[in-house]
Amino acid sequence: MGCQAPAAPVHAHLLTPRQQDEARYRILEVMPVFDDYARHSRRHIRVFSLTPAAYSGDR
Repeated sequence: MGCQAPAAPVHAHLLTPRQQDEARYRILEVMPVFDDYARHSRRHIRVFSLTPAAYSGDR
């Protein structure tokens, strides 16, 4: 099972720890196992916010 969307240009913004806390409910909506993954990996998981970038024609 997979979901392949067409590629689109985006801008990525690394969330601060506070922003990540504020986005927590949305993170868990799309990845319910996030906390388990972070705990088992024993590291801080960097989370990015993606916004569409301007797109001009074919690549």
